Amino acid sequence: KRARSLEIRDQGGVYENYLIDAEWAERDAVRILADRVVIRNCEIRNGRRDAIEVYANDVLIENCRIHHFLNGSFKDQKDAHGITGRATRLTIRNCEIYYCSGDALQFDPDRGPWTDVLIENCDLWTGPLPEDAAAFRKGEQPGENALDTKQRSSNERSRIVVRHTVAHGWAKGGQIANLAALNIKNHVDARVENCVFWDNEIDLRLRGGT
Repeated sequence: KRARSLEIRDQGGVYENYLIDAEWAERDAVRILADRVVIRNCEIRNGRRDAIEVYANDVLIENCRIHHFLNGSFKDQKDAHGITGRATRLTIRNCEIYYCSGDALQFDPDRGPWTDVLIENCDLWTGPLPEDAAAFRKGEQPGENALDTKQRSSNERSRIVVRHTVAHGWAKGGQIANLAALNIKNHVDARVENCVFWDNEIDLRLRGGT
């Protein structure tokens, strides 16, 4: 099945074998607003906003390839994330995410309540673009971090687990001053186990605070 966007609003279900090509539209490619949703065996590509936004509970995203979400330009950096939102009990498994002008994964941009996120068996990377894409040019390296966490100290501490995952290419020459594979900050409880990091300016940036 092929579509330019997908919005799941009223009820959950299984969505598999989709090609979501946003064709560089300035809107999110996939928005999940209903609980108990499975996104499986999909390719999601070519947008100027986020690839997948999750504002729901009990969501599984697995066996997906997510790439080329590029907002702004290399010199005028603007976020376009691979997967983001405000989820409870979200599992991201066996996914490859790359070439995003924001973070491959970010929870939550507005520092709202989210928790119990599992990232497992994923490949999160960036590097110089092999050809022009959107307002970016060949050789420019998009992106901020493989994973970025945000949470207010007044909210309950968010829990996240990252395991059996690789993150690479978050090296100097990108769009921000300090790139990291995992940028773990704010009011979170994070476990990172059996992961591999290479070719990054910073592998683990552990910041705490607000």
